[in-house]
Amino acid sequence: PELFDEGLEEYPQSYLFHFNRAIALIELKRYTEAVEGLQTSIRYNPKYYASHYRLGKLCAEHGDITKAALALNMAMLINATEENNIHIIAQLETLYEGSVENTINNLKYRESEQFDDIDEKILDKIAENDRYKVKVKLPFSFIKTNHLIFEELRYSEESEGFWNQTYVPIYKEIMAEEQFANLSYFQCLVVDDHRTQRVIEKNKKKITAFIPWMRELLTESFNARTVWDGNRYVKNHLNHDGS
Repeated sequence: PELFDEGLEEYPQSYLFHFNRAIALIELKRYTEAVEGLQTSIRYNPKYYASHYRLGKLCAEHGDITKAALALNMAMLINATEENNIHIIAQLETLYEGSVENTINNLKYRESEQFDDIDEKILDKIAENDRYKVKVKLPFSFIKTNHLIFEELRYSEESEGFWNQTYVPIYKEIMAEEQFANLSYFQCLVVDDHRTQRVIEKNKKKITAFIPWMRELLTESFNARTVWDGNRYVKNHLNHDGS
């Protein structure tokens, strides 16, 4: 990562330098530093799909199911029109089944944000019970577990932590505005399955209306975040406008 350290001295707000440095740290198994690098990359460009995706993978391999889900779902949301979204769907289903091997054990997070209660409900398969109803007619089990997670999230006014500031407000607003079904349809746009595409076609107008609403939500939420500034928390001063 020394090469990227030199680049960051000249371009300290380069999200790509922070991202690429984090990938190099992953190769060196320096996972705590890698997570911090990915979080910094997201600070400077929260709409860069790969930072959320790699952060989610690290969390999954450390056994932090809800943290992984928050990051991976954001990657899907940002990247919904790309074919590799199908792989994230598969990863989420594996994650929720409890089938991801915990290969990382030396990872520590800057903040002590805990989602243990939600993790337990996921592993208890509460969302897979037939009595747990979700108004989304798509043949994927990850959707019901997503619903459970988003319903259980609690935003804390006092917490300046990364997860509380970056992800929780967005998913809470999606649930409050009853946009969960449209989110799910949007995330599955590229799934080449007759049943899925038939459902998406029936909801095309709702999905079309969801897209600009979602983009505005992301911009407003990312702009309003509190972020880590290297040695303290500060209000975000960058404008993350655009798609």
